[in-house]
Amino acid sequence: MYVTAKVLTKVRKLYPTPKITLLWDNAVRHKCSKVVEWIEKGNSETVPFPPYTSGLNSQEHV
Repeated sequence: MYVTAKVLTKVRKLYPTPKITLLWDNAVRHKCSKVVEWIEKGNSETVPFPPYTSGLNSQEHV
């Protein structure tokens, strides 16, 4: 869980000023307190993926 926060810190050092948009799936590591804290204090936002629904995934019907 802390690895995600460390990676985000490295990304922020590479891109210190622009807003960072993170596309998140529903992984637990994306919801831990350290990551949430990092997102809230920085110039960033998250776009959550919808819950897994195989019926909406066209690859499931190939």
